[in-house]
Amino acid sequence: MVRFDYQYMSSDSVVLSDGQRPNPAGPLVRIATARDIGALPDIADIDALTEGVRRWLAGEMSLDQALGLGGGPGQRSARYRYRESVRNHHLAEAHALCRGSSPRARSVSLVREVVRFQGVVWPRWRQLDEPPAGIPELRRHLFLARRAAVLPESESQLHAICTGS
Repeated sequence: MVRFDYQYMSSDSVVLSDGQRPNPAGPLVRIATARDIGALPDIADIDALTEGVRRWLAGEMSLDQALGLGGGPGQRSARYRYRESVRNHHLAEAHALCRGSSPRARSVSLVREVVRFQGVVWPRWRQLDEPPAGIPELRRHLFLARRAAVLPESESQLHAICTGS
């Protein structure tokens, strides 16, 4: 099993403008995503999840609150964050498969692939639960990314997602 590369995840280090702590669903989302891609979750995330369950068992708060499932004011729900992290992982994998001598060149190539995929391929495949057998790896990742969430079509958004910059 491989370690999960957290560069594809939304950051939990952001402090909200009202001073509230970040969305507590971050550890849960990262654990679920790591499991999906066959990686090992970080022990700190397991500890945070365990603490949330402990607080729920002690009657300190509802399970939704303890695990951060509902989001909150200024926070994305755990479901949204999870789907976004799965999308970002598959976009980064697709980016690595694109032609180009630099990350920026691969991002430009990925934009072309995403636009073509969404305009031509996705309308025919959108009802499928799994990608068709025998398709190129790049298309498989685009299918799984699109199944998880809407794909951005701007080069700057894709480059930021795929390179962490």
